[in-house]
Amino acid sequence: MDPIDLSQLSLFPATTEQTLESRKRTAVEWAKGMSLEQYIERDRIMDDYEHARDGNLITWVLAPRSDPFTLDFMCSCETFRRVGIVARSSPNGQVKLAEVPSYGVASVYTPPSKRNRGYAAHMVRLVHWVLAPEGSISAQFPPAWGAPPVAGMQDAVFSVLYSDIGDRFYRHNGSCLPDSSLGWVTTGSINTSWSVRDIPSDAAQWKLLSKEDALAVWDEDARLMKNDVAEKARDGAVVCSFVPNRGLGRFSIERIMLFKEGLTHALPLETWGVQLIGSSMDAPLVFATWTLENSLSKTMVLTRLRATESTFRGLLARVMEFARQSGLETVETWNLPEELHAVAKELGGTTFKRKDHLSSIKWYGAEAEDEVQWLFNEKSAMNFFWTYAH
Repeated sequence: MDPIDLSQLSLFPATTEQTLESRKRTAVEWAKGMSLEQYIERDRIMDDYEHARDGNLITWVLAPRSDPFTLDFMCSCETFRRVGIVARSSPNGQVKLAEVPSYGVASVYTPPSKRNRGYAAHMVRLVHWVLAPEGSISAQFPPAWGAPPVAGMQDAVFSVLYSDIGDRFYRHNGSCLPDSSLGWVTTGSINTSWSVRDIPSDAAQWKLLSKEDALAVWDEDARLMKNDVAEKARDGAVVCSFVPNRGLGRFSIERIMLFKEGLTHALPLETWGVQLIGSSMDAPLVFATWTLENSLSKTMVLTRLRATESTFRGLLARVMEFARQSGLETVETWNLPEELHAVAKELGGTTFKRKDHLSSIKWYGAEAEDEVQWLFNEKSAMNFFWTYAH
């Protein structure tokens, strides 16, 4: 079968039936021990949470213009609307901080029967045209692609994705012709990992966090993160970030629900973080929250942490103690602050560049890409994003 002329295709918001078909397709790659029924049920449950409801989650399909509602679409992806924060400094030294629309792009998937025809590449190029504000893309829509997609959100200040196929594909599929290098730019894909071992811990100093406790800590942390982003912008850079509340952090917990029999499900842990007792907005907040790589994983991934050189050792010791008691084997974190690297190494940590889940960002603002810094590029920012297949 020859590829369809790209001008005959466009990007459309999926119907309910197309969304279900997209999820059935991706289950082949990403069900990770769940039955198809369980995989579909998990996503149905997740659709009711803040990260997805009220139009925050949209599934998109690349389909023929002549039959946009077909279930035989070429490929699909998802976008998640999220709360971003951006800080800029003005010539007089004032810093302006704002909450802005931002998006995550996820679940890019082409079924095997339709691969190697350029469909996924074309789809992700069109994603820019439904996310970017009108006029923010300097080039004209290429005539060879036909007419632009029907207007989408068109309000994004930035978008992110996490690539499992290297850093070239998404970088070279921007809003214009292939190889334009105007797509998502990989940045900060650094891991620090520890094998779980016994490190002496003063457990009495630490509070274990339930899901509700973690939600409250993320609310506090979000306010502090805004201060941190504004302070960083004083150096003259444009600084952007996500915040862990407003549905983002909770997703990291709920997503790894474990199905036992049929559609009976439960979370694999009851504890999702630790906090130094007495730390709060009135004193330096010290905490870590976590999730698992998936419901069957032996790897704990820290979604957020806030610590200083003097408190990080005790924090990591308490994290290790909980991980060991829970039968986990590895603890990892993304983009650990530089000032904590020495302590991390002393405690057996290894820091390296990731080969998958490559953190990538597309900036739609007026500034050049090299003027923008993505702060707090941690696992909490990645929680919506899973493996890509083409």
